[in-house]
Amino acid sequence: MRCALAGNMTNELRIMVKHKIEKVRIIVQVFYNKENVWMVKLQIDKKIMKLFKNIRFYILCFSFFLSLTIYFQTTATVENNALVTSKLVQYFALAAAANLYITLLIGPAVYVLKFLPFRGLLFKARRAFGISTFYFGILHAYLAFFKQLGGFGGLGFLEGKYLLAITLSASALFIFSLMAATSFDFMVRKLTFARWKLLHRFIYLAAIFILIHALLLGSH
Repeated sequence: MRCALAGNMTNELRIMVKHKIEKVRIIVQVFYNKENVWMVKLQIDKKIMKLFKNIRFYILCFSFFLSLTIYFQTTATVENNALVTSKLVQYFALAAAANLYITLLIGPAVYVLKFLPFRGLLFKARRAFGISTFYFGILHAYLAFFKQLGGFGGLGFLEGKYLLAITLSASALFIFSLMAATSFDFMVRKLTFARWKLLHRFIYLAAIFILIHALLLGSH
């Protein structure tokens, strides 16, 4: 009888210890999860603060809101739909060209004009202007090719110089897309700086293509 009683007490003690261990495990797990959540929130907060301190963020936001302003202002002031498309094509082309040549001028300006204030900030902003070039270029290309020309079906009605102009602009847009896709720090590390720099030197070729494209087409 004493053995049975001792056995029951042992079993009850084991169950009690097991329950205690389970409670401790749950408490530790909850604390660990809360700690993880806190760490994740802290990392997100740091990234958000870092984003707000980055000049590229503001340039990209400005480009986005500028495109919206151009669109709504044009649609509100021009009644003819065909003329609206034509105006948007011109405005987005002008915005893309402006961003492209700002991108090209920043490098020489920073290296030559040593007295220029905020040289480091300007140099850092160059990538954002490059992405803005791609953004406005995409808007321009979409409206010009699919809305004005009517897509691939309209290519058969074009003369040789217009086909050449479209080919050059498409090549430039392809270069801009590669540059935009690799305009992030982790892509610089992945490609290595030497390869990344070589790729981004194609912007000069794209600028020449855009210049010839504009000369061939003239003003709309």
